Amino acid sequence: MRLPGLALSLLVASLVPAGARAADIALDLGHSTSASLVRLSGTILPRELYKVEDVVAEARQKRPGKPIVFVLNSRGGHHFEGMVIGLFLKRKGIGTAIPPGATCESACGSIFFGGSNARTGKPDRVVYEGGRLGVHRWRRADGGQLTVQESDRAQGGAAWFLDQVAISKAVQTKVFETPPASMYYLTAEDLAGSTIPLRSAAAAPKM
Repeated sequence: MRLPGLALSLLVASLVPAGARAADIALDLGHSTSASLVRLSGTILPRELYKVEDVVAEARQKRPGKPIVFVLNSRGGHHFEGMVIGLFLKRKGIGTAIPPGATCESACGSIFFGGSNARTGKPDRVVYEGGRLGVHRWRRADGGQLTVQESDRAQGGAAWFLDQVAISKAVQTKVFETPPASMYYLTAEDLAGSTIPLRSAAAAPKM
């Protein structure tokens, strides 16, 4: 699955603060026997996909045949990297979850949207009560204003990605209407419209 216009990577990142630490991506085998959990937190920077690939390989080696679930808590970062990771999770049949008290915003949302079930090929992404999923419109990596041409290209790439991961047109509208400096948090109705269950906090992975 190829993203249209790889030059998007130069245009559609969230503004990442100078000196931002890379995301913490770690396998956690101590909190579930039915699945291999992977914790992802912190700022999503370019090249995080390589770390994701490594931890998925580690999970499959240590627990062959067990499903893998990424447990997310990140304010976002590089949007293009988030999309690439989201598509990787979708292709590999890896689930995603936002636990109680966690926030998954911006590029983290793109990772979350990619959650899928390896057996059925259908979306496998869950928000637990107390977790928040935030979206907004993309911006240039340098924080400047997009030209009309850049804006059209970025929006086209975002729409293509959101269609690939089965996000409703209503939620896509919220993505494109929310300015980069703001954040829209999906409601229970928004989640239901994109096949994202909202589950009890008591059912969440203990991490």
